[in-house]
Amino acid sequence: MNDTKKPSAILIRLDAKSQFFMLTEKEAGQVIRALLEYADTGELLPIKSRPANITFESLKAAVDSYNEMYVTRCEKNKAAIEARWKRKKEAEEKAKAIIEAQTDTNVYERIQSNTNEYECILLNKNKDKLNQTKDKVNEIKLNTLSSENNSHARTHEESTDIFAEKFRGREIAIENAAIALHTDKDTIIRMLDQFVAECKAKQSTHLSEKDFSAHYVDWLRIQLEKKSGSSRKRTNTDSDINEEWK
Repeated sequence: MNDTKKPSAILIRLDAKSQFFMLTEKEAGQVIRALLEYADTGELLPIKSRPANITFESLKAAVDSYNEMYVTRCEKNKAAIEARWKRKKEAEEKAKAIIEAQTDTNVYERIQSNTNEYECILLNKNKDKLNQTKDKVNEIKLNTLSSENNSHARTHEESTDIFAEKFRGREIAIENAAIALHTDKDTIIRMLDQFVAECKAKQSTHLSEKDFSAHYVDWLRIQLEKKSGSSRKRTNTDSDINEEWK
């Protein structure tokens, strides 16, 4: 973990609630203490309970992912600010050079209270050139911004596909996810394509493989809980109908 740059808080998603409810009060307390210690110092406290250890490992990955996102975001913001100021300075210098080349500054010095018709016409022409130059600079800025946005969108889709392929090849990660979600490995692999398609549709960003894996596990937990809730609801309805016919 990075000691020089780290967030002052840890992120625990609400979908981890079901995992905590399967633990005893003592085990839940051990997990919270271990998470706080790990997030602050990087030290791993011993946890003897297997369910508590599985819960901790799942949340530990989220802590690592959030930490990496925080550091990356800080560096990205710093680079973006420096690049923005650089582009602004270059645009101003370019505009200044164009204006100086197209504008005859001596015209303004020659204008007095008795300005003649020729000088007025020349002044108006220079003003028109100045306005055209400003419009051209603004057009360059808009084209640059549009190009950067399109490039970022393509990069997001490519990185999502790469993270998905790496996840498919990690047997241990798939097995741990199946244990944590109380499902089989085939379900973990089968639902991955749906998750990738949804990420592309929403243009979700993943800064690392850990971030992608943590997001997928959280998303799949919600899908399985929805499916389990629908199944229980249908079972209860069928039982009520059978009870009425008795």
